[in-house]
Amino acid sequence: MSRTEPSSADSRQLALRALRKIESGQVDYASQRDATRGLDGRDRGLFLELVNGVCRWRATLDRILNAYVGAGIANTPDDSRRVLELALYQLLFLDRIPTHAVVDCAVSSLRSKKARGFVNAVLRTLTRELGVRESKDGDHPDRAHFSPPGRSWKFARPVFPDPQRQSLVYRAFQMGFEPEALILLEAQLGSERAGALVEAAQARPLISLRPRAGGGGGEALLGELSAAGHSARQVADHPAEIVLCESWGDPLSFAGLREGRCSVQGSFAARVAELVDPQAGETVADLCGAPGGKAAQMAEKLSPTGGRVIAWSMDELGLKRIRQNAKRLDLNNLEAQLHQGGVGALKDLEFGALLLDVPCSNSGVLDRRPLARHRLNPASLANLRRLQSTLLDSAMDQLAAAGKPARIIYSTCSVLLPENEGLIASCLETRSEWRLVSEIRGFPDGEGQDGGYAARLELQN
Repeated sequence: MSRTEPSSADSRQLALRALRKIESGQVDYASQRDATRGLDGRDRGLFLELVNGVCRWRATLDRILNAYVGAGIANTPDDSRRVLELALYQLLFLDRIPTHAVVDCAVSSLRSKKARGFVNAVLRTLTRELGVRESKDGDHPDRAHFSPPGRSWKFARPVFPDPQRQSLVYRAFQMGFEPEALILLEAQLGSERAGALVEAAQARPLISLRPRAGGGGGEALLGELSAAGHSARQVADHPAEIVLCESWGDPLSFAGLREGRCSVQGSFAARVAELVDPQAGETVADLCGAPGGKAAQMAEKLSPTGGRVIAWSMDELGLKRIRQNAKRLDLNNLEAQLHQGGVGALKDLEFGALLLDVPCSNSGVLDRRPLARHRLNPASLANLRRLQSTLLDSAMDQLAAAGKPARIIYSTCSVLLPENEGLIASCLETRSEWRLVSEIRGFPDGEGQDGGYAARLELQN
């Protein structure tokens, strides 16, 4: 349970704006941290808690609100819905913000008199009917019961499906997932492994830092973090010496990150770049390169040898992220380019390795990509598989047609078979000129562990 202290309304207003921009596609989820600059530590912490929490628990928040909004929460004006979600998250998950402050701030954040009256009425009714449920031995879950980690709530009306007749649907909402997402995960992973994945998805993510290649390594980074007052520990037996620490709001407030001595990068992502194994003096193409973490890792290794990395982004925001990383790390051998999809940009490029880090379900990193859980459904997975297959098929065809030695490293941050081993097997069925050399897998079942998959394919002579 969070212990965030009461703070100013500024962070709540910024959270509302950030959620609006994230939903409209004006910024990606990672960019919401940019809004924390200028806030003090307490306000920054509240801002991040609110944005992350609403994104993570939206399915459950909306399920509860539907019981208190006659026409359904989806039919309310967007800002009314977001304001109600923010307020309900504070009521259910934050301990030290008084109820009256939550309601008053929610109402005052709206301009329309009608919207203010509507939100006020919903929250007054909800807070009147919300109480702490005293757990007793032998208690069974019921339709009015919500039990997030560390707290047990009881509503005065039924808000969830019958846990006896609709057990899976009930469990999904208790964990902040849409039912179809949990159905998909259990079908793919089995109930036990899906349960572990869902539990990991609700954990507060740690900041994962990779020390710059050629620097002092993990020990030096641990020392710098400790001197700056951050609690940190190293992931055991990781080739990139990944260091984990508690979130402190804006990562760039840490001088080591701001000045290029380390990068924010997940533990599995760092293993993927190692699988590419860039060779001295060669050019590596990173087709889906944004935000640039893997590209930077490879460019650091190649820099002393005269090698380079060309990283593409499919949009301007991703292009900006790659260039920001290159500048922060002073990597003159990392070049960012914009393209609009496909692999046509490769035809005139001489390179030895192609990293194909494809768009995916993000099912292995749901703690850091909380919005992805709301897109976990069969239709979305089928669309992603078609895109992944198209990208890999086209890359394999173009490289084979060029007739030069090459390798493709296909990677996802997914743990689902159709995006990983299943897709690779399908693509290799009709391509005898390619062979699977090695695979790596990850599952988020331990501290600092991410889920993902990568396969190294080589063109045979």
